[in-house]
Amino acid sequence: STPPPRRDFAMASADGLVFIFGGNMENKGSYYLSDTWALDPATARWTALDSPTRPLPQAGGLLAAALGGDARSRLYLLEGPSIPMDRGQDELWSLDPQSKSWTRITVTGIKPSRPNERDGAGVSGWTGAGATLYLFGGAHPALVNDLWAFSTADATWARLATGPAPR
Repeated sequence: STPPPRRDFAMASADGLVFIFGGNMENKGSYYLSDTWALDPATARWTALDSPTRPLPQAGGLLAAALGGDARSRLYLLEGPSIPMDRGQDELWSLDPQSKSWTRITVTGIKPSRPNERDGAGVSGWTGAGATLYLFGGAHPALVNDLWAFSTADATWARLATGPAPR
């Protein structure tokens, strides 16, 4: 089988697979999804992942891969706009590609020691010693140009810098 059509989904690769999560099925009247799929590019075969826990339905989530402290890959999802819409993007989840299971990460610190909810940001993972996620920009509700780092080792955010003026 294949994933249903969607837009505004999160996508990243790890361990030779391509993963997608969530999105919006416009043909269903803005129907938000909470499904996870893995594509094996070598066989062009999709597999639906059935995790007993998973993030809420959403579109616009940000997904990045990083190597965890146990030398296993992880995918990290910073939530996008969710249902209910007033909940905002404030949760961080981890997907273990080997066990195919989602785990909610308890982030330490309170704002302003972590980023505000936002959508349309860029996120990237750094693999190696001290696996880190980097988050830049987005909108909250206006455009922002801040750079944040998330330490996967101790589940903390650190504001690194402010970039060029938002555009």
